[in-house]
Amino acid sequence: YYYYGVKYNFPEEVHIKDRLFQMYRSIYIKAKPYFSVFYKMRFSLFLWFPSLNYKIKQLFGAKSIST
Repeated sequence: YYYYGVKYNFPEEVHIKDRLFQMYRSIYIKAKPYFSVFYKMRFSLFLWFPSLNYKIKQLFGAKSIST
C-alpha cells in the first residue's frame, strides 16, 4: 500500500520509493522461511515486478502484496 501510494501519488519522490522497496526486500529475506509457498511467490512477484503485481490486482481484483 505505501509503496504504491508513493509511486503513483508522488512520482518525484523516488528516494522514498526506493527506500521502501529495500526495506520490504530486507524483511522478506529475513521472514522467507516462515512464509507459505503461495506467499513466497506473491512477494517474489512484487520484488521482481512491482508494477506487474499492482496490475494483477487491478485486472483480477486479487489482493496484491500489501506493502
